[in-house]
Amino acid sequence: MKYFAEMVGILPIKGSDDWMISIGFIDGTNENGHVRTRYIHDIKDFPDDEVIGGLGIGNGSEQQWTTISSKFAKEDLMPFIIRKMRNGGQIHFHGFMNSCHKSIGKWNHTKELTKIAEVLFGALNASTCTFRYMEMGYYGPFCEEFVTTQIVAGLLDSLNLYGWWPNGAVPLIKTYLDRYDKPRITLTEENKVPLSQEFFDSLFAKFLERKLYLRNMCATPEFAVDYFKALRVDLHVADKGGRCNILTWKSPLDYRDFFVVEFLAEDEVLLSTTNLGICMCPKKHKLCSGHFLCFCDADDVSFRNRIQTQVDRILSAAQPELTICGSNFVRNDDRATVRYTKWANELLDSQLLTQRFTSHGPTVVAPTWFLSRSLYNAVGGFNEAHRVGHPEDLEFFFEAVKIGSDVVKVAECLVMYRYHPNCATFSVDERTIWHMRVRYLEDTILMGWTTLTIWGRIHESVYDFNRFRVLLPTELLVRSF
Repeated sequence: MKYFAEMVGILPIKGSDDWMISIGFIDGTNENGHVRTRYIHDIKDFPDDEVIGGLGIGNGSEQQWTTISSKFAKEDLMPFIIRKMRNGGQIHFHGFMNSCHKSIGKWNHTKELTKIAEVLFGALNASTCTFRYMEMGYYGPFCEEFVTTQIVAGLLDSLNLYGWWPNGAVPLIKTYLDRYDKPRITLTEENKVPLSQEFFDSLFAKFLERKLYLRNMCATPEFAVDYFKALRVDLHVADKGGRCNILTWKSPLDYRDFFVVEFLAEDEVLLSTTNLGICMCPKKHKLCSGHFLCFCDADDVSFRNRIQTQVDRILSAAQPELTICGSNFVRNDDRATVRYTKWANELLDSQLLTQRFTSHGPTVVAPTWFLSRSLYNAVGGFNEAHRVGHPEDLEFFFEAVKIGSDVVKVAECLVMYRYHPNCATFSVDERTIWHMRVRYLEDTILMGWTTLTIWGRIHESVYDFNRFRVLLPTELLVRSF
């Protein structure tokens, strides 16, 4: 089974016109059933029957990379990529403009990336290659022409533009809105969009039809902001935090969908839509009639044998009604969360409870969960008090274990867990997870001990530490470094 497509990685070399490239393809699986990737240093070694699934700015170990000249890139590499590229592939050319990657210095070479973009997109613009998924930063007019061409081609799942773009990328966004029935748009706050009333109305109309996904559109309104406050007041939702700098409209078609305008300054707003999703929808489990619940996010893929395999596994557990069953998984991009994926997939059943205190989160990832309806009801479902930025899966996992749930796993890949920049994971602050973990450690472990030693950072995090210390005998020892 081919889990994901082969990728070509590209990196600039500071102060040089040369490129670094990484070309890999799937070469079967290892003895544990995990996908094995083989990297080549000569394009002639690429198998004749394989295709390239995507390309972009990449990262990886030094052994994967080969240095090539710009002449070779233009005359040999690009014809090879165009010949081998499958229609509907992926392209990631945001560079350091992705906020997750700004700290990676070897990507932060704008001058060198601009030269690469001229060769790369000059060739792609002259080809018939089409892409379904795209993340783009602006490195010159070739990039703008490329995005326009791909929008017109009509295959894009979403429009993801990073960093600054000429005219705030408004011409591109308008073309995309006109040509796609359900547009998905992701921008970054560095890109300032001049927002006319007509442009805003077109976005809001798509939202009212439940046809718009919008993230991080930082805009300068060209009309009075009172227009926002008078618009569809029947759909206004009061902010639970009491903030007066935010306007929120609920969707007339789905109570989980919201359109949000945040007033950043007198002449600047941040537009976005949000969907509370399955974790925030208390009725979803009531709409189905099965004895067990199988979790699968809309952007992930369950393999054909998943349900039967997990049914068999959970029924063989000591207490099927009180068990969370997960499985191994693969990512759609083998370079995404490599260490986390390796950690999760290599855990044994005996480690699924003992490892729950680590920073990685649930020891079986939520997209692979399979559990009884009675366990879901006993926990009380997912926490609905937060719209975004809350780790509902981690909280549910902790609460399930608190009431005695066991955790087991199928040691084979049953789910393709998609990585993309719009993942809800990125909206969760690390401090929120940290405090949840510390509180859970207090409640389930520390309060049952008569003697303990607290090392380092946790000393500052234990809730109401003086109260906590009073509850323990004088043998408590604190060491903080």
